[in-house]
Amino acid sequence: GFDAERMLTFTVPLPGRYNASTTRFAFKQDFEQRLRALPGVSGVAIGNGLPTKIGNSNGIFLQSRPWEANEPVPFITTSRVNDDYFRTLGVPLLAGRTFDASDLVTGPPVMVITDAFAKKYFPNGDAIGQRVRWGPPDPDQPWTTIIGVVGNVRNNPLALSPEPMMFFSQRQAPFGEAFGIRTSGDPNALTASIRAMLKSIDPGLPMYQVKTMDDLVAEGFAAQKLPVML
Repeated sequence: GFDAERMLTFTVPLPGRYNASTTRFAFKQDFEQRLRALPGVSGVAIGNGLPTKIGNSNGIFLQSRPWEANEPVPFITTSRVNDDYFRTLGVPLLAGRTFDASDLVTGPPVMVITDAFAKKYFPNGDAIGQRVRWGPPDPDQPWTTIIGVVGNVRNNPLALSPEPMMFFSQRQAPFGEAFGIRTSGDPNALTASIRAMLKSIDPGLPMYQVKTMDDLVAEGFAAQKLPVML
């Protein structure tokens, strides 16, 4: 699970002038440091989505266990996240490590998986160091090494059991527009300061979908219940 208390969430879509990876990452690093300097802020999570709103998934191919010809390729919920994503959300590290400054864009690709992923595909407890390809089948794609296993993150709050998930470092591909700020006080009190901060960095950057993490989770419950009600 994760801790939703005292968190403000929002998105900052980056326009075309931020398409270069170096420009995108430089903005996020600067913005994250400024957010951390706000009074009461104890953590900043950045990703393709925050729990209950992670919408990306990719097929996976395991080096240690190729799929049979008639075996469907499993698709796994996927997000690219910053170094502090798991600590900020209160997701525990169970084995190995999470992302850090050593995970360079020029270095070998690395990934972190959830406990549900590890238990399903590496039931012998040997997930750390295993290698995975993800996305469309491509024999030329480099293998990505599993460096860490974290606690399960319930992206579907109504699911009876947590789904397998995998995470990649934003240092190696800086995509993701969702922000989650952990604070010691009322998270809504940060909104005006963050809007002003964004305007000082780039007046053209919008701040959308501002809500507390509690509200985000409530929306996740409502979205999953709706098809049943209909």
